[in-house]
Amino acid sequence: MTDDVRALSAELARDPGSLVFVALGEALRVRGRLDAAAKVALAGLEHHPNLADGHDLYARIVADAGDV
Repeated sequence: MTDDVRALSAELARDPGSLVFVALGEALRVRGRLDAAAKVALAGLEHHPNLADGHDLYARIVADAGDV
């Protein structure tokens, strides 16, 4: 796990309702860890269901996975 993913994961563990889920999900997505990215995005959207950036992140993950 890279330092940025590790740091973002630690921050999200401290505060599961944090908006850092968007940055963590994106960091995982660009590294090809799509299952982990989707899990982070969906958990974040449970806390922030109206957050456009969260929905955008999840859409990019789904597109990358070819599930569209």
